[in-house]
Amino acid sequence: MLLLSENNKSSVSIANTNKSKRSKVFDFTVKGDLSQVNINNTWLAIENFFGQCLPRHLKMGAVSMFKLLDTSDIHNTIHERRPFLNVLKAAVFFDNGQYRIISSFFIDPSECEGHFSQRSMVPLLLFSKCMAITGEILVAFLNGGHNTVPLASKTGEIKATTDSIIAPPVLVFSEAILLKKMRAFSATKNTAWADGKMVGGIEKIFYKMIPASVFFDAVSEIFT
Repeated sequence: MLLLSENNKSSVSIANTNKSKRSKVFDFTVKGDLSQVNINNTWLAIENFFGQCLPRHLKMGAVSMFKLLDTSDIHNTIHERRPFLNVLKAAVFFDNGQYRIISSFFIDPSECEGHFSQRSMVPLLLFSKCMAITGEILVAFLNGGHNTVPLASKTGEIKATTDSIIAPPVLVFSEAILLKKMRAFSATKNTAWADGKMVGGIEKIFYKMIPASVFFDAVSEIFT
């Protein structure tokens, strides 16, 4: 069941009627006026939000619910800030039985200075950072946002998936798929995309979910 309200803050509600799973109703408030958007093509709404066409591979699923996160929403979800946090926007959605997120990042030439001396290129390290932050936003969002601090505690294989040189400045899209969610741990599978192609992937990132109050009390003790 899909409900789309007519006001400027449109509400999309999905009733999960799968009897094999716990019955649950999801309520996501989507920023912006969606009254003129064909709800059968939610990818159009998501691309309009990013202001960019997404790589074709990232638009494979049939989206049944979504939430668009601008900068202020992201700040209300995780605790990092600029200059470390260079994410622009993100879209969390549920499709084909999976929670996913796509986020956009802008990598500035200053972040790549010295890599290499003859011509700057974006290192795998920066793509990995985009992937890790994307997974962090997803698991934080699904665990109550600012109430928790997801710490990446373990990763699977990290690999570059292109031989092409990606030169800054460049807009990067990163995707994370939720693989596992438990009370204290979550795991995601991550990819990064630039210039229309996949440039990197992390097989798994495991996040330990720490209550925000516990985390910042511990940090205060360490640095005082």
